[in-house]
Amino acid sequence: MSQRDEFDSAGAYVAVKDLLGDLVLFSPTEHVEEVQTDFGTKDAVLTDLVVITAEGGPAEYTDVMIFQGSLIGQLKRKIAGQKKLLGRIDKGEAKKGQNAPYILTAPSDEDKQLARDYLAGRVISAAAPLTKAEDPFAV
Repeated sequence: MSQRDEFDSAGAYVAVKDLLGDLVLFSPTEHVEEVQTDFGTKDAVLTDLVVITAEGGPAEYTDVMIFQGSLIGQLKRKIAGQKKLLGRIDKGEAKKGQNAPYILTAPSDEDKQLARDYLAGRVISAAAPLTKAEDPFAV
């Protein structure tokens, strides 16, 4: 998996099958109807995502289109409230004559803590240090 080039105008591509078992933090932004694909028109959800358990540390992807029906159902409910969704990518049970769907399983307490640690580190590292003049607690 590679991260998206920040100067690329297209969204990142991440194959959901490559995330099987990974802890993923989704930030869905848009439900897109009738996207033209090689397999006809399909609905999708546009989302930013972070693979928290990626090899080598968290991997961030922007504007990823998710086409898997069960994931779309979970993600599109979070768009209106700009909420995040955390879970592990897994496979559900296949229906007769169909492939097993990719699903998002509920995170464990340890998974939730990994996500909190990631978010706290990201916020702290993104903050600019205060100068002495700006610091209200400076002596």
